[in-house]
Amino acid sequence: MHNAPAVAFPVGRSSFQGAMIGVLLGCELLAFVAWCLAVDTLGWHQVFAMLAICVTGFWVVWSWWHAP
Repeated sequence: MHNAPAVAFPVGRSSFQGAMIGVLLGCELLAFVAWCLAVDTLGWHQVFAMLAICVTGFWVVWSWWHAP
């Protein structure tokens, strides 16, 4: 189309997506705490799981925060 008009619309990060990320990370942390309370001793499995939760949580929040 020749001489098409410019279209402007607001682009920003989704607040719904941010809320869903928060809810899912909260559920993940609650499941981790329940798992830690259910076992007798804490071992390398729990340490690895907490490290994985922290790394993936940081990555997801960082990616959402830097989204256009």
